[in-house]
Amino acid sequence: MGAGVFWLMAAIFAGVYAALTALYVLLRRRAAENRRRSDQAHEQELLERVGAGLAHELKNPLGALNLNVQLLEEELEARGALGEASRARLATIKKEYRRLEDVLNDFLRYAGHRTLAPAEVDLNAVVGELITFVRPEFHRRNVALEGIFAEGPVKVKADEGLMKQALLNVLLNAMESISGGGTVTVSTRTLDGEAEIAVRDTGSGISKEDIEHVFEAYFSRKEDGTGLGLAITKRIIEDHNGSIKIDSAPGAGTFVTIILPAEGPGHRREGQ
Repeated sequence: MGAGVFWLMAAIFAGVYAALTALYVLLRRRAAENRRRSDQAHEQELLERVGAGLAHELKNPLGALNLNVQLLEEELEARGALGEASRARLATIKKEYRRLEDVLNDFLRYAGHRTLAPAEVDLNAVVGELITFVRPEFHRRNVALEGIFAEGPVKVKADEGLMKQALLNVLLNAMESISGGGTVTVSTRTLDGEAEIAVRDTGSGISKEDIEHVFEAYFSRKEDGTGLGLAITKRIIEDHNGSIKIDSAPGAGTFVTIILPAEGPGHRREGQ
């Protein structure tokens, strides 16, 4: 595989990434204009409309590009023309494809329309299932994952799938903040007409300046992060008329508190 082909594909990926960046800048500018007009409904409608167009305009071409890279790799392999340098270049292209796909999917999850399907769930069971699911990855990263559950059921009306997605984002952020071993603790409890999920980690912590921005779309200090995980989490929690708060300091770990009304998404707490 010649260097020319590699650089052509790299240029295509660079063009797609530039298009995503330009789209993001446009959305932020339009969103700022909408906020100045206090027109949040219009802002969300814009995000959903652009998100749908983005899916149509980019997902299919990206999929076709990935398929052709795979076919090219197979063809070169069959000809015996796939040397180490070509293999490394193809691996780089496929890695960048997966990264762009992650960025696109996260954007669609953030901007897309969500229809809640609330039902009575026990947060003890939801958190327990999620801990079981992610514990192998925590173990691989040398991070202990502990659960402290309320004695009785912690029942709320919520969309179970979306709640798991919101909490998963928090758990993964906690895990990734720890290097060299540490602990993440998840706890549940009932309050007066509300339920609480708390996540505490022994990670590196977050500066006061960064805490003010952690829920903003595309804000991230991670080199390979999309900056949408906590933004998605906040939207899901607020869709359930709940709240999420982060307390942290550099070197002191991070404490995330999620409060949900027991009555579900249709219930608004006093003061909302």
